[in-house]
Amino acid sequence: MEANLLDIGPRLRDLRRAQRLSQQSVAEAAGLTKGTISKVETGRIIPTLPVLFAILRALDEDAESFFRGVRFEAPPPYTHRTHEDARPLERELASRGFDYLQLLEGDAKDFALRAVILEIEPGSSREKVTTAAYEYKYMLSGYLDYEIGEDTLKLAPGDSLFYDGRIPHVPHNRGDAPARMLVVYIHDTLLKDE
Repeated sequence: MEANLLDIGPRLRDLRRAQRLSQQSVAEAAGLTKGTISKVETGRIIPTLPVLFAILRALDEDAESFFRGVRFEAPPPYTHRTHEDARPLERELASRGFDYLQLLEGDAKDFALRAVILEIEPGSSREKVTTAAYEYKYMLSGYLDYEIGEDTLKLAPGDSLFYDGRIPHVPHNRGDAPARMLVVYIHDTLLKDE
């Protein structure tokens, strides 16, 4: 299996689940918060090496076997995915009505990118989240009230939004039909989880 930087979190989540451990128990064993474990597992942050090794120790997993299959050479000159390659992407368990379909992921020299289609059901709910990435949103269909920081923006089909994902944010679908948006996460080396 070839893996990239954005696969680290889901691989850690799979290891934890295979051992039937809670996020809280791994956090305590690693000396981290449950929130950090959740953000790493869902790809909201890419862990630093000390954080990654603390989690691996808590999971009793050696680094050599964990990194087997992870690509370390320079990224390819392009990444191509067909529509058959799209797959559901798991995010926060507390999110209701937020369905992510991953279209593309890839690493470049100084950043990693993930593109997804996010479908937000009417009446969906979750708390504001932060992501250690720049985020680009393009509304495909439906209407949203998008809370970002202290502001609320009205988004309609064709609208775009770009921001630093470390600003707390959450979309609300107050309509009666699903809203769909293209979301591109750009994990830049300049953005560190603080």
